[in-house]
Amino acid sequence: MSKEPKEKRISDILDSAITEFLENGYEKTSMEAIARRAKLTKGGLYHHFSSKDEILL
Repeated sequence: MSKEPKEKRISDILDSAITEFLENGYEKTSMEAIARRAKLTKGGLYHHFSSKDEILL
């Protein structure tokens, strides 16, 4: 993964989460699915957000 500015990564994560929530619903969306769509590892996602609730806020 290339080094991107933190703000860009967070924006990509939020965009990916919104898409997953719209396509699959909040309950059926996993952190793994969000990470995959954002082209991050789960660890990379958890570095920025500790849960789906935190992403949604």
